[in-house]
Order: sequence, then structure tokens, then C-alpha cells
Amino acid sequence: MKTIELNQASLQLMNKRGLKNHQIISLTLEAQGINFKYDGTNLNTYASWRAKGYQVKRGQKAFIQCELWTPCKSKIEVKKEDGTTDKKEGIKIYLKKASLFTPEQVKKIK
Repeated sequence: MKTIELNQASLQLMNKRGLKNHQIISLTLEAQGINFKYDGTNLNTYASWRAKGYQVKRGQKAFIQCELWTPCKSKIEVKKEDGTTDKKEGIKIYLKKASLFTPEQVKKIK
């Protein structure tokens, strides 16, 4: 298996070049030397676990933290042909620090 060395600056640069969140998570795990079998569904944020009906156990610390792409509703200025601008509702995507938890760190909500 090919090993790559990544520091935080190179991870941030790669994030800005259009990597998908699952790729960012995999590279972060590899860069930190964490031996964890990530399958795309077994690391989630607190909000994602809640949406799936789970609660992060009391006292648990994030397994890893990394910057992930996050969508946000926003007003976007659109230029019209006559030179004026109009504000339209749209979605912007930006990088946001995320704390991720494993299935062992959560419990099913009753």
C-alpha cells in the first residue's frame, strides 16, 4: 500500500481543490496515522447521528476533526442584462470544521 505524508496545510489546500467529504475524511485518517476502516457511513457529525436516531454518549470526544464542505442557504446577487442586480435565494458551499464520531461512541435513542 502506498503511504503518503500530509500535513495540515496540504490537507487544507486539497480541500479547496474540490475533494469530496468522504475523500477528505479518508485522507485525514491516513495523515494522522489512524488505523480505522472508514466505509463512508461509520463516521458522522453529532447532528448526523441525531438525524439517524442516535445520541452521542456523555463524555465522548470527537474521534477526528476536519474541515468538510457544508451547504448553506444564502442570498446570491445575480446580474441582469440591463446592468442591475437582483438577489436570489441559493446555496453556497463552504468549508467548516466538523467533529466526527464513530458508531461505538453513540447509542440508539428510545
